[in-house]
Formats: sequence, C-alpha cells, structure tokens
Amino acid sequence: GRLTVDATIDYEVTESLSFNVLAIDGGDPALTGTTFVYVSVTDLNDNSPVFDPSDFYHVLVRDDHDVDDVVIQINATDEDSGTYGEVTYALKENSYVFELEELTGNLKLRTSVTLESGYYELMRAVASDGGSPTKTAEAYIRIDVYNPADNLIAVTLDMSEGEFELVQDDFILAMTEVLQDTYPSGRVDVAYTERNELTNRRRKRAVNEEQSVTVYLYGLKTDTTDSESGIGEDSDILTKEKLLAIFQADSDGTPVSALQTTDFDDNYPVISVEGYPDDETAF
Repeated sequence: GRLTVDATIDYEVTESLSFNVLAIDGGDPALTGTTFVYVSVTDLNDNSPVFDPSDFYHVLVRDDHDVDDVVIQINATDEDSGTYGEVTYALKENSYVFELEELTGNLKLRTSVTLESGYYELMRAVASDGGSPTKTAEAYIRIDVYNPADNLIAVTLDMSEGEFELVQDDFILAMTEVLQDTYPSGRVDVAYTERNELTNRRRKRAVNEEQSVTVYLYGLKTDTTDSESGIGEDSDILTKEKLLAIFQADSDGTPVSALQTTDFDDNYPVISVEGYPDDETAF
C-alpha cells in the first residue's frame, strides 16, 4: 500500500494530482474498496532567473542625461511561483556614476553630473530570486556616453509621434540598410523623438504641424560593442557630419534619393535631414 513517485513532478507544470486507489482482497469472490487520493505538489526553488531578452545590454547615453530619467531597464524572470519567483536586482560592484533600483531593474544616475563624451562604463548586474538558498543570474550592462551636438542628426517625418511609434523598429532597420551601404556592419538607432507643435524654422516644406515628428538618430560604424564578444572595445560612434554625408543630399536638408523612393516615402515620409543644432535655441 506504499505510494511512490516513479517520474519527476514539476510544480510549474502540475500543481496537484488526484486519483482513485482500488484495494482488492484475496477472497473468492474478491471484495474491493476504493479511496480518493489528492496530492498537493509543493514548489521547490528549482529555477534560476533568466534575463530577457539577453544577458548583455548596451545603451548610448547623452552627456547631459537627466538624473531623474531611466538610462535603461533590465529585466529577468523566474518560472518558480510565489516568493521563489520574485526577482530583485543589484550591481555586483558599486558604480560611482550609476545605481540600479532593486525592485524595478531601472538603471539611473546617482547624482546630477555631466558625463564626459567618449566615457563608457561596464557593469555586471545580478538578478536574485526569493528562494533559500538564492539562485542568481548575471548580465553585463555597457553604457557609452555621446554628445548630441557632435553625434546626432534630426530626421523630420510627415507623421505624428504616435504613428512613428508604430513603425519605429522598421524605420530603424530601413535607415540601417542605407547606412550599411557605407558601413557594412554599422547601425543606427533612435536617441529620442520630438513632437513638432510649433513652427520649426528648420523645416524645408510646409506640413501639418500636428502631423510631424523629429527623430534624433545616432549611428555606429560597427556593431561590435553590441555583443559580449566586443565588450572591451571602443564604440565607434559616427559624427553627425559622417551621418549627414550619408542621409542628406544638400545643405538645405533635402534627404538623399534612398530616402525618397516610393516605398520609403509611403512608409516613412521624410521631410528633412539636418544636423543636431550646436545651439538648441536655434529651434
């Protein structure tokens, strides 16, 4: 009458089992009896946290980044239930510049400081679950600092900010394809966007003020620092002059022909391509 388990039971798959047990005596005819058995499975801390989407994060930060703004949010999940599946975060070594919020995974500046363009910092983040003993996972975070006036270009699109958010990933891929005609392993990405509510003197054609957004882009000559294999290499951030040479046809802000094809214009109608202004009062 001893009940044993002949296969592994995983709480994350099966939280309980139930069945009937039949007892038969040795008489002739045999008499039987049944009883109902309910087994409640107890969870063990058998899963470790897993970083999503990867265990390597790379982000570029402007040198005047605000102390209240999140630099990046890291995320890890744990398949265990209850407190075993609750994840907290910490930096493995203290940083004098950045701090990691324990519950949210938000990385922020410690104090309101001006970062130096060209500076980069490499950190190791630890995600810990609530088990005892605790299971952990580690991820690298690389932060590169740039100067907007040196490294950003402004691409104004004839669409709303909300519309751009829906196509942002595809737009980045399309712009990266154009960049890779010059730098085969390079990429572009969005630093931030700005909704055009007032007349922008930098525009080169009249558009509906409520239906335009300026996208500020940076570019990397190579993507080697986007993976752990290039963790110690310098990021080759392109100057705005090099980006303008690729995306701007003339000093009036006319986009190059690659940005004016029917397919490109139907999806991402570019109004102008200009350098980030050296003096923000020029807006």
